[in-house]
Amino acid sequence: EEDDDMVPRPDLHHINREAAIEDDEDEDTTPVVPQKRAAPAQGGRGRKRQAKNLIETRDRKFLSAFIATAACRRIPWNVFFANKDKGIFLGITTPAGARCCDNCEPTRFPVKIVVFGAPQTFKPRRAAKPSEELSDAVEVALTRWRSRTISTNFSGQRTITGKMLLNDVLINQMAGRARALTDVRIFDANNISWAWGRANNYHYGRQVIDVIGALLMEYPDPQALAREQDAREHAFSQLQTMARGEHHAKLVAIFDACYHAVESQTTEKMITKGRGANRVSEPE
Repeated sequence: EEDDDMVPRPDLHHINREAAIEDDEDEDTTPVVPQKRAAPAQGGRGRKRQAKNLIETRDRKFLSAFIATAACRRIPWNVFFANKDKGIFLGITTPAGARCCDNCEPTRFPVKIVVFGAPQTFKPRRAAKPSEELSDAVEVALTRWRSRTISTNFSGQRTITGKMLLNDVLINQMAGRARALTDVRIFDANNISWAWGRANNYHYGRQVIDVIGALLMEYPDPQALAREQDAREHAFSQLQTMARGEHHAKLVAIFDACYHAVESQTTEKMITKGRGANRVSEPE
């Protein structure tokens, strides 16, 4: 048995990536009949899944070459799709000034810096379940908004449809939580996940909030109205209590002033009160 120290180790700094991928793919060109796989050993990783047919083998080989190549990425791309023959047949030419690829023109393919922020913590306010009339009105209004937005902003094309912009499932969710839709952040992923509503700083999300807000004014919440009425009555009762207290204080002040005014009046005569040594004279 050879010593591990005597086995030559590969030079990881001078590996031909394309050749390594090609050798790896060549080992896997025979179609394999699917068999029941044994459970992998504890702590180990399963073997790479083998290609099921020659078409998949070819696809994987070209995709690997496209990713690993240090030359022009258009070479494996054009070979895979036979673009040379298509260009001659269709008369397609490369537009002037068009970018090639990140290997040929790396400065024209800047790498975007992705910054991950803190997870969304917005929690919508608790709201009462909307009435059936309000839910129906929201569904009708959002369906009309969807059609109007498509005809205004996406006319003359068939790629972006109304149900792609706002599908019926989302409309039903919004109708069922209409009274909670007062803040555009409700369209974030952890609430009513609507990508179009979040795009461009909630551009469409704000429009939908405005549509539903107008309906909330037409269909006020009976429970909220009852709470507001109770609050008004309670405030009025407190004002009445304060008013009665102030009224009583004013009456006491008036009574005291009148009493002292009457008590301070005299007849300019002197009278004697008390007996013996306690006899005193005072004005009547």
